[in-house]
Amino acid sequence: MPKNQIKGDIAQIIAKFITEPYYIELDNDMLVLWAYPYTPYNNLTIDAYYVASHDCFRQATELIGELTSCAYRAEHTRDISLQRYALNCGLAEFRGANGLVYNSKYGSRYCIGSIRILCYKHTGTIPARLSVVPCDNCTAPCMDACPTGALTRDGQDYSKCLRQIMNTPNKLTEGNIRGLGGRVLGCDICQRACPVNSDKYIDMPNELYDTISDLTDDNNIRKLAQFVGSNMSKPRIISAITILNNANNLM
Repeated sequence: MPKNQIKGDIAQIIAKFITEPYYIELDNDMLVLWAYPYTPYNNLTIDAYYVASHDCFRQATELIGELTSCAYRAEHTRDISLQRYALNCGLAEFRGANGLVYNSKYGSRYCIGSIRILCYKHTGTIPARLSVVPCDNCTAPCMDACPTGALTRDGQDYSKCLRQIMNTPNKLTEGNIRGLGGRVLGCDICQRACPVNSDKYIDMPNELYDTISDLTDDNNIRKLAQFVGSNMSKPRIISAITILNNANNLM
């Protein structure tokens, strides 16, 4: 295959799956990044981010399969900071006070899709970054909204983040449980408070809504894995948080 055609072929393959890819060189490989937007649910129980993240991962898997069938070596990215590279390549314009990286179209309401194409380089232009970070002149409603005080002007204390605390339900305090407000996967409080984000919300799909009707039932938690992936649908954690929420009349 002529060398000057390889880039064109790869671009055509990627375009079947992604409308606006970003490229960045890493060692001798090429990272392909893209924004996978989503609209949050009115229902707080399961954060729409995790459903979108699972769908985004499947999209990446399909793209890897297509590249592999065309004799390219590609794989999922591992052990790298996608936020950092999203900022480096222009997919994200700035890091918000809540620790999330923002895209000009979607705010913080998107997943970062990524794959790694091995032994391939791409040289392209890097979009300009914003010179002014909106958070600098913001009244910081995200900090006021955070029920645990995890966000401050000095940065984020992830040990106080509800999303992190959810991983160890036995350490949840009464205040933490009330801060969850019926949530069992994801927090999203700071994103809902952020004025950069859209205030649009949608109803949860009926099939997902039916699945979360009783998350003390392991069968329903196993069904939940179809929507968010088995790595996020952990029966021990989700069942424990559900029981705590029910005990406090939050669900």
